[in-house]
Amino acid sequence: MHPPNCSLFKISIYIFFLSPLILFSQSSIQGKVVDEKSLGVPFASVFLINTTLGVSTGEDGSFEIKNIPNGQYDFTVSAVGFKRFQQSIEFLSANRRIEIRLKQDSVMLSEVVVRPNDSNRKYLGQFKKLFLGTTSNSLRCDILNPEDLDFVYDKNSKKLTAQAIRPIVVENKALGYRIHYTLDFFEYDEKMMIRKVQGAERFEN
Repeated sequence: MHPPNCSLFKISIYIFFLSPLILFSQSSIQGKVVDEKSLGVPFASVFLINTTLGVSTGEDGSFEIKNIPNGQYDFTVSAVGFKRFQQSIEFLSANRRIEIRLKQDSVMLSEVVVRPNDSNRKYLGQFKKLFLGTTSNSLRCDILNPEDLDFVYDKNSKKLTAQAIRPIVVENKALGYRIHYTLDFFEYDEKMMIRKVQGAERFEN
């Protein structure tokens, strides 16, 4: 999946705002997000990719998303320390109830460390250019929670990697919306000039 190059999001936004004019029936989904011990996962991000539809779970892991236009969506759940859950679901004027059991991501937990702010500031500018793009529209985008990012640069391989302990919140001042981007993987190879990004996004008006 491509990173949120802000100029590319115009098409997705236009399609989203046109869809309610075509699809009049709506659905809802509610349920609970739990871990492998059946304990509720609080403050998990529950959303439908490429839409503005999403919520955070409560302290007991419960959630509800209302007013979903009929159609097929990628239903996604992400939380710190767990592997991202994603499933394609078709909504047809019905109220769904679902329980999501997240699997612990031991690799991510072992790699997330607190680094000096100077180190993060050093690579943040480069990350923004690679992640957001360099078009005139991209220059009007800003990452609102850079403190949630962690960078590692390998001098031998000349590769920059990034992790985010929470979804990256990108504000697009040119088009007037925000993007909540769950970053699964980011790597930039300076030698080959190759950028690899994987994740999922949710929009906010």
